[in-house]
Amino acid sequence: MYLVCVCLLVFLIFLGIFLPNKVKSWASIAITFLVAIFTLVPVYEVVQTGKAFEIMLIEFPVFGICNIKIELLNAFFILIINFLAFLASIYAKAYMKHSEEKPFHYSLYFPVFHLFHISMLLVASTENLFPFLLFWELMSLSSFFLVIYDSEKPEVQKAGLSYLVQMHIGVLFLISGVFYLSHLGYELSFTGLTKAIGESSNWVLMGLFFAGFAVKSGFVPMHSWLPLAHPAASSQISAMMSGCMTKLGIYGIIRIIIAMQSGFYEVGMFLMILSLLTALYGIINSIMQKDLKAILAYSTIENIGLIGLGLGLGCIGLHNHLPQITYLGFAGALFHILNHAIYKSLLFMGAGAVYRATHTRLLDSLGGLIKQMPYTGVFFMLACVA
Repeated sequence: MYLVCVCLLVFLIFLGIFLPNKVKSWASIAITFLVAIFTLVPVYEVVQTGKAFEIMLIEFPVFGICNIKIELLNAFFILIINFLAFLASIYAKAYMKHSEEKPFHYSLYFPVFHLFHISMLLVASTENLFPFLLFWELMSLSSFFLVIYDSEKPEVQKAGLSYLVQMHIGVLFLISGVFYLSHLGYELSFTGLTKAIGESSNWVLMGLFFAGFAVKSGFVPMHSWLPLAHPAASSQISAMMSGCMTKLGIYGIIRIIIAMQSGFYEVGMFLMILSLLTALYGIINSIMQKDLKAILAYSTIENIGLIGLGLGLGCIGLHNHLPQITYLGFAGALFHILNHAIYKSLLFMGAGAVYRATHTRLLDSLGGLIKQMPYTGVFFMLACVA
């Protein structure tokens, strides 16, 4: 049943390439809505019952069985991904209108956007590690093609190349972690990873997976793709990358912490020091920028640091058996994942509206816009307050 629905959605996505330009964006909104509804049914079941939803989706010839497993943690990230993807599809209807004069690029944008959306959902819900790596790579490649949409610009080409190289450095860490887990004799799934970390507190295994997830999140010093990719990408794609994709790196780090049985003090101190450096680096560089989207990109780095501080504090609380500190740390991190996803997406979309109206993102060239763009100004100010 689920596989048939997935195949039908894939068919509709690629059918959209051949639709007239006038209806492509409407079809994209409808497909995004269908994908969201399709994935929200098991999420609703998990939230209502508190029990995990698990199903075997497909068996790949090389990658093996792909089990979908949704628990409360996965459900939280799936809700964020669907919410932002639906808003981005609506925003793209007007933002991408200028691209209709490039019919080939315009036709390919929508199926790649849907692949990006679906790959993030699969990353957030896949239990087996080989299919997880496949979907992780699909997420990186689809977002790469969205970043280089305006590929005729040299700065976009540079940003795309930097992004592609760094994403593959990150996936090499994850691949190494999966093969090391196989060498240890554990099942190649998140359940097997949990057993391996819980039984032996293997620092090498934890380090490989942490490094791979940290590249995607944008922790210093694995952050340099963010200030290049965000200004290069369309505003709704920047919103999804900042609000959803970087958070899937955080999701991976949380999965590692959940698997741990010891070593919380060491991990907590490491996370707090790294996150503090990341937050300070991000905000200092954000203040120095003149490009509006570059400011938001460095601000994303800062907020990843703030989320990491919460996770580190939660680990310190676990080590010292302080439930209040543990709760405040982890709950604060999760709340800020949601908070940042919403307000940063609003800021990126506001920046896109400003760029479409003025054809510049340089702050020195902007001023008094709230008189000409009152709605954008009000919502931008609300997001800044958040």
